[in-house]
Amino acid sequence: PEDGSKSTFINAHTSLETENIKIYYDVLKNYEETEVLERVSQPVAYKFDVEAKGARYVHSAYIGDLTENTEYYFEIHYNGQKQFSNKFRTLPSKEMERDLVIVSGGDVSSNERAQQMTDNLVPLRPDVIFIDGDAAYDDGMASCYYSYDTFFAMFEKLNEKLGYMVPLVIAAGNHDLGV
Repeated sequence: PEDGSKSTFINAHTSLETENIKIYYDVLKNYEETEVLERVSQPVAYKFDVEAKGARYVHSAYIGDLTENTEYYFEIHYNGQKQFSNKFRTLPSKEMERDLVIVSGGDVSSNERAQQMTDNLVPLRPDVIFIDGDAAYDDGMASCYYSYDTFFAMFEKLNEKLGYMVPLVIAAGNHDLGV
C-alpha cells in the first residue's frame, strides 16, 4: 500500500474450488474484548492455472482506514467457516512513535541456509522485509511456481515464531525474470 501505517494488503491462495473468500478483521484489542470482528473485506480473486497440481486462486484484499502503529487480528473464511487466522501490525506514523525495523536482502531462494537466515530475524521483530531481487529463483517460468510456494513457506514459519505477519516487499531480479 502507499502508506503502511494506514493500510495493508492481505493475500491468500485457495484451490480452484474456492473462488470467493472473506476476510474479517479488527483491532486486536477490540477483538480480545468482544470476540467480534467488525470489519470485512472481499478480496479480488485471480485465477492461476499453470498445471493441475499448482492451479489455484490468488486472493488479494486491500485493507484501508487502519490506525497507525496498531496490532490487528484477522480471519479468512470460506466454505462456511474460518480457515486461517493471524495478526498484523501497521507501521508507525511519520512522527515515529517507535523505531521502525526494516530488514533488506536478496538472493534468497528457499533452502536450509535461507531458512536459517530467516530464523535469525526473529529477535529483530521486523516491521517490514524487503527482498531486493532473486527471491525464489523461478527464472520466470510459470511451471516453477512451486519455487514461490517454498519461498513463502519460510516466511510463514517466521510469522509463526513472531506471532504476527510481516509484510514482504519483493523486487524482481534477473533470476525471477529469467534474464
